[in-house]
Amino acid sequence: MPLTMHLDDARQLADLRIAGRVSWEDFHRVAPELEDFILTHNSVRLLEVIDRFEGLDSHMLWDGLRFDRKILPHISHCAIVGDMAWMAPLEKAKEALLPMELRLYSLRMEPMARMWIDRAGRGKTHVLGHAPRKLRAARMRPAPR
Repeated sequence: MPLTMHLDDARQLADLRIAGRVSWEDFHRVAPELEDFILTHNSVRLLEVIDRFEGLDSHMLWDGLRFDRKILPHISHCAIVGDMAWMAPLEKAKEALLPMELRLYSLRMEPMARMWIDRAGRGKTHVLGHAPRKLRAARMRPAPR
């Protein structure tokens, strides 16, 4: 499976791993589970490890953007681990575009990313100083293929 996820309720941590091409089916297998996790906790931390990214199905792009827009305000801290070359533009735009504390790590720095995300947010309600609005329970419907 090119997209796997582990959810840790005790630490309010979603751990995603990408290794290959992400399909529409992969996205719609993981998205509802992540959405339920966020509904339970309202504010979570995210660790995304990108071992190998070979693209995504173009017809899932709209669903992915809608989903990101819905959940990003509920992610207080995010560590992205992957090939640093494609992440350089994200590094420059992160503070202006993303409502979370974001750190980027190379693949060899994965243990440091895990240590940071595990410690991040302890004792804080949210990086912006206030809790995000409650995520509405209404499910996002997949766009027709």
